[in-house]
Amino acid sequence: MTEKNFLQQCLTLTDIETMDDDNDGCVHEAEFLSYMLVALQRVDKEEIDTLLHLFHKLDVDNSGSLNRKDLRHNVRTCLRGEESDRGRRSTTA
Repeated sequence: MTEKNFLQQCLTLTDIETMDDDNDGCVHEAEFLSYMLVALQRVDKEEIDTLLHLFHKLDVDNSGSLNRKDLRHNVRTCLRGEESDRGRRSTTA
């Protein structure tokens, strides 16, 4: 099936159930986008999963969005990691 044909077909209940990753009975924008990118072979499902894992790791307050609080926490974590790396390098040098 061509991309144009795929995009013009009607959605079915099966499509909705397949798209609904969190099984809440609704297809949210991110679920739709993820499904369509994979279905149209723009990205692999594994790539989507990797990016979602990164997002959840960065979303330290589990709000479902990245905000200043998450950024501050992640910057502090990165800085501690860099200081730790520098300490290890200086003791092994």
